[in-house]
Amino acid sequence: MVKSVDPRRPILITDSGELSNWQKAASLADVFGTTLYRIVWNKKLGFWDYWFVPPAFYRYKADITRFFQPHLQKVIITEMQMEPWTMDRHMTELTQEEQNLSFNLERFRSNIEYVKKTGFREVYLWGVEYWYWLKEQGNPEMWEEAKKLWQ
Repeated sequence: MVKSVDPRRPILITDSGELSNWQKAASLADVFGTTLYRIVWNKKLGFWDYWFVPPAFYRYKADITRFFQPHLQKVIITEMQMEPWTMDRHMTELTQEEQNLSFNLERFRSNIEYVKKTGFREVYLWGVEYWYWLKEQGNPEMWEEAKKLWQ
């Protein structure tokens, strides 16, 4: 339906990087986007760290998806985790210590290094508003670290 309304622009559809095989979503897309989360929150399990998933996992999934969906123009990372999970609460309700359980400056740096190793050329970072909020709260470290990415 979308193509019939606007046939000129590509359709971007996203899916979970870790919990999906991408095929159904990618079959409907011109551009497929995936999430990439390193630490997630689950009410029953608590924090879950995907430490065991190598960067190549995402590249292999992209290659397999392109093989089965040759119409795809590209596969990109649309959500690279760059902020904490809020454990079903609002960010402003969490202490800095609670935020640091799933994301901090060290995790910021390691996530950037990790995503570089995936080989994806196009990556969107999820968390810019968080870095800005921290800066406004007197904690500019992540904001300053992010600025280095564009220097």
